[in-house]
Amino acid sequence: MKRLLPLLVLILPLRAQESLPVVDFGDNLFWYSTAIPQYRAGTAGVTREKRAEGEFINGHPFSLDMPLSPVTGDYNVRGNNTRFYGGMKVHCWDNPTNKYAWAEGGSNTEHEGFDDFNFMGYALESLNTPEKPGNRLKATGLWIWKKEDFLNGGDKFPVTFDDSSRVGVFLSRTYPVNDAHAKRLVAEGKASKNTGPFTDTYANQRLEVVPRELWRGWESVHLVVRDGDQFFVAETNFEPSAQTLFEVSPTKVKWAKFDPKGPWDFEFDPKSATFAPHEFKDVTAAGWMILKNTIENATLWLKWYGFGMDAVVNRPWEAGVNVPMAKLDGPSGKDGLYLAKSEVTYEQWRRIARWASRNQYAMHAPYDFDRDGNMGSMLADDKPHAPDEPATGITWYDAVLWCNALSAYEGRTPCYYSDAALTKPLHIVKNIESVEASLVPPAVHVKWDAVGFRLPTPSEWSLAFADEAAPAAASTVPASSTPANAKGFHGLGGNVFEWAVEPIKEPNPKTGHLFSVRVHGGSFRSDLKTPKALTTVPSNGSWDWINSGIASPEIGFRVVRKN
Repeated sequence: MKRLLPLLVLILPLRAQESLPVVDFGDNLFWYSTAIPQYRAGTAGVTREKRAEGEFINGHPFSLDMPLSPVTGDYNVRGNNTRFYGGMKVHCWDNPTNKYAWAEGGSNTEHEGFDDFNFMGYALESLNTPEKPGNRLKATGLWIWKKEDFLNGGDKFPVTFDDSSRVGVFLSRTYPVNDAHAKRLVAEGKASKNTGPFTDTYANQRLEVVPRELWRGWESVHLVVRDGDQFFVAETNFEPSAQTLFEVSPTKVKWAKFDPKGPWDFEFDPKSATFAPHEFKDVTAAGWMILKNTIENATLWLKWYGFGMDAVVNRPWEAGVNVPMAKLDGPSGKDGLYLAKSEVTYEQWRRIARWASRNQYAMHAPYDFDRDGNMGSMLADDKPHAPDEPATGITWYDAVLWCNALSAYEGRTPCYYSDAALTKPLHIVKNIESVEASLVPPAVHVKWDAVGFRLPTPSEWSLAFADEAAPAAASTVPASSTPANAKGFHGLGGNVFEWAVEPIKEPNPKTGHLFSVRVHGGSFRSDLKTPKALTTVPSNGSWDWINSGIASPEIGFRVVRKN
């Protein structure tokens, strides 16, 4: 019977997980910039193709081979899904000089606090009157993220949808820029309700504003998904608006086939398309599009900075997708309790923290940590260090926040909350809105039965400990480099101490927490010879004390979770 087990694993290798982030574009996009970085910057730039007298196509030809995202040196290519593909075009008529049709197709750095991309075009070369209607245009923008860049194993395993899946894009600004602003100026007599676009000062810049009833801008926003080799467009027809997340549940909307081709054949007409329910069996790309299909004198204004897709990655079951884990023996093991095989490494810490800490996003709100973390004992010695050493130099607040971020990244219910009712997952451990706020430690409440990640309790930590000694060393070593103990766990007796949280019956009088904070095990400076020895560090709940005394090169952590 034992010989059959490997065969069974091969026959049934995949198990659907919960929906989790598979595409999550939204980040601090540029390190610096002295100009407006363009789409596909560094290539041929914007293509301007003359079709006939007064008829032009301007833009970036559709391609799934050449990224549409910038390739400049200051673009954050290591950010969250910052590589994307697609195409953009403005098709104009009655425009002999090809003037204004393509106004902007690039990005804005630190634009009202955010880095965003834009797509703008104008057909305002002459007066908009029946006698002289002026130049006309229509336009399409299509942005696509491919499977090769999917997160959480989506690049390697089949991706599907369930009822918790979602696809969404966040638009920071569209045209008209501010409908309420335009209407107020009309009401104040500063602009005529019968005029076309007019200029006014908004957000420290001169720009064009138009009342919605005279809007001739972008007409609709659509979500796009590819199943195998076939693209589909969601039936949901969103009217563009500013500071809005446009989101659909793929299993609950209808879809129409879509066949974009380069260089310019990637338009879509939702009025003539046939929509029907569709079951996605192999999601290989996802994205969104914005349309201006009515050919007329118009102004196009678009700024955006976030796109996301939560989906199911059908991969072999693992207790932790991003952190290797092993099942604990003993009474708690009956509940399917799993503990990380080693301390969280600096590489793991930075990868999840980098995903979680960003200024802009589509669907997953960011996390605010206190410390950046270090590679093992790098601040305590002059030895070379590497990212596979334990993450250190972080407070236990940072550790529990990282647990929440990892839970969100893997689509699991978080364990730590900022309210006693356990309805608001913990997202901030150091409030930087003011100096006073930064000195106040956050409230932390624990949902012990959640299936997300958390710090182990002393009893859980003890279940993993075996009779192991860890002699003192000059510095930390890679987290999994020491031999595993008889239970399959590394480094419990040395390398770095580990944060743990113990439930208590009465609230801590200073913090109100129903737990005490401890560190267990040993560090590279200790010589642990007593089996199951626990080192306890009492916490007085003081933010200053924790920052100055406990963000240490000798303290790291490992995570635990229920199945």
